[in-house]
Amino acid sequence: MSITQGTDGTSQATFTGSEQSARSFVSFLIQQEFEKAAAYFDENMKGAVTPRKLKAIWMDQLTRSGTCQKIENTRIEPYLQYQIIFVTCRFEKQQVDVKLVIDAAKTLNQPMLILQGGQDCQVNPKDDFKKWQQALSVRKDVILTQLHDLKNKVP
Repeated sequence: MSITQGTDGTSQATFTGSEQSARSFVSFLIQQEFEKAAAYFDENMKGAVTPRKLKAIWMDQLTRSGTCQKIENTRIEPYLQYQIIFVTCRFEKQQVDVKLVIDAAKTLNQPMLILQGGQDCQVNPKDDFKKWQQALSVRKDVILTQLHDLKNKVP
């Protein structure tokens, strides 16, 4: 997992879990229980962000925004194979969205068939297909096929 402060007032994180997990993760940050919060990290992020680093990031957020008073709400937005969960928090000085990114395709525990149109005009067929391949390369129960002549119909 990593959390970064965006110029738009958002913080970004990548971890494993659900919407309820996202609320729990942020609750642990508010309570300054960084070891418990870090337990939500996937293996890649556990190596990149230690509980000590997580604490430094959160304390920096507190310096800019004041004390976190409460979690106001959450919302989920899909992006490629990810679910982005925004946990909106009310701080003393401002409202901040903590942005948590979940790799839904990696955590989905069932076989998948992904068909990508090679002439698709709503996504970049070349780049997006490579992203799917990279994200799911370790899965043996995933079939990825690019249909080079297929394109979606736009009304």
